[in-house]
Amino acid sequence: MANPQTENGYTRIANEIMDHIVRVKLSATQLDIVLAVWRYTYGFNRKEAELTDAFLAKTIGIARHNLNRDIKPLFENKILNVQRGTPDKKRSVISFNKNYDEWLVEYRTGIGIDTCQQVSRINSDTCQQTSGINSDTCQQVSIPIPVNQTTGIKSDTITGIKSDTITGIKSDTQEIQTIKKTIKKKDHARAREENIFKGRSFSPAVRSKIEEWLEYKAERKEYYQPRGLSNLLSQIENRLKEYPEMQIITLISDCMASCYKGIIWEKLPKLRAPKNGEYMEHVRRL
Repeated sequence: MANPQTENGYTRIANEIMDHIVRVKLSATQLDIVLAVWRYTYGFNRKEAELTDAFLAKTIGIARHNLNRDIKPLFENKILNVQRGTPDKKRSVISFNKNYDEWLVEYRTGIGIDTCQQVSRINSDTCQQTSGINSDTCQQVSIPIPVNQTTGIKSDTITGIKSDTITGIKSDTQEIQTIKKTIKKKDHARAREENIFKGRSFSPAVRSKIEEWLEYKAERKEYYQPRGLSNLLSQIENRLKEYPEMQIITLISDCMASCYKGIIWEKLPKLRAPKNGEYMEHVRRL
C-alpha cells in the first residue's frame, strides 16, 4: 500500500499561485507540464532547473512532439520562462513565472479569485484548511454575486453566506440554466416543426412519417442541421415522383425498425407497392 510522507520530500507552492493556475484555461498536457516544472524546481527548493524536452516528455509520459506543441504556448503566454541551451549546453533552463499579472491567459468565469483568497484566509484563521467553511465557529463570508449567476439578486454584496450556502446557490443556478436550455430546445423544435414543411406539398401520411423519422433520429441523439434537413425533404419529394407514397412510408418504417442511421433509398425498388386498400387503411389510422 502506498504511504507517501512529507518527510520523504514535498513541493511548496503558494496558495495564491494555486488559486490562479487552477482557473487558467490550460489543456491537460499544459497543466501536466507546469506540475512537472514545479516538481523539479520548487520540489528541490530552487527557482529554475536545467530540463530537456526529452526529460519532460518522459516525466509526463507523452511523445516529445506533443510536448513541444503544448509547451510553446506556456512560454509565449509567460507562464514559464526559458533560457534556451547552446550547442555546447543542450539543456534549457526553465522556471515558473509566479508573477501572474504578466500571464497572457484567459481565466474561467465564476466566483472571483479574490473570493477564493478570502475564503482561504478564513479557513487558515478559524478552521482546518481541509474542512472548508462548514464549522459553525467560522467567520461569515461577504461575497459579491453578479446578477447573471442568480435570478433576482442584485450585484450588491451579500453577507452572512457560508460555503454550503454558496454550493446551494451554484446547484440552483445550474438547475435553472438546465431548465432554460430545455425550454429553448423545445421552442426551437416547435418552431422547426412549424417551418419544416413550409413550401412543400406532402400529404398528411408522408408528413406524419417524416415527423416520426425526426423523432427517431432525436432519440439516437442524431440531429439534422438545416441544410441536411432540407436535403432530406428534397430527396423524399424526388422519390415521391417515382414511387407511390405508401412505398416511401414503408421504407422509412423499415429503416427505423432496422435501427439504420439513414434512409436506405437503394431498397426502395425492391419494396412491394401497396394495394389501394392497404394505403387507405394506413391513411385512416393517421
